[in-house]
This record gives sequence, structure tokens and C-alpha cells, in this order.
Amino acid sequence: MLAAIPNTTFVEIFPDRDRDPMWYELVAERPRISEGQMYLPEAPGLGLTFNQEIIDQYGTVA
Repeated sequence: MLAAIPNTTFVEIFPDRDRDPMWYELVAERPRISEGQMYLPEAPGLGLTFNQEIIDQYGTVA
């Protein structure tokens, strides 16, 4: 969503598996991060593919 805001300066993300293990478990196909930049996915919606097994394991019913 920050990519749609013209005056956004940075997004905080931890691509380190030890720092943010849920990111590696939950998101099956993560955006490419290179030289301090995160490249936006081109898929529809959020552009992310989520791991359904992890959602089933940790998710709750609202």
C-alpha cells in the first residue's frame, strides 16, 4: 500500500529469517529485495502468495 502513496520515504521490512520467521513461513513467494529496494510484485491484489498451511495452523475465526 505504501507504493501508492507519493510521499512515502521508506518501508520497514526484515528479510532476515531469524528476525522475522513468520514472514518466511506465511508468504510463499516474497517480493525481491535488492540493494535496499523492494520490488513490487505484479500479481493482482497484494501480489503475494500466502502459505495456506500456515494460515490454517495459526489463523483464527473472526
